[in-house]
Amino acid sequence: MSRIVVIYETPNMTAEQYDRIDSELRSIGMTKPDGRLYHVSASTENGWYVTDVWQSIEQLDQFSKTLIPILEKNGIQSTPPRIMQIHNLITDG
Repeated sequence: MSRIVVIYETPNMTAEQYDRIDSELRSIGMTKPDGRLYHVSASTENGWYVTDVWQSIEQLDQFSKTLIPILEKNGIQSTPPRIMQIHNLITDG
């Protein structure tokens, strides 16, 4: 199984919107979607940045079927993420 890193950059997204989407995902039991290994989010000068590590593109695609409607419901225009095969993954925790 080849792991992937997925990078989302969402201009104009706020911390409040991120928290609302996170809360909605939690309420439907999607705190730890199948196949997602890591999730990091941070604010940027003009929006929001999310990086996920997934076990496979298929698992990301399955999660996206839930995520995209929630983003749209919360007024977030989903931009296509950057998806790359992981060459090396080191965890120090």
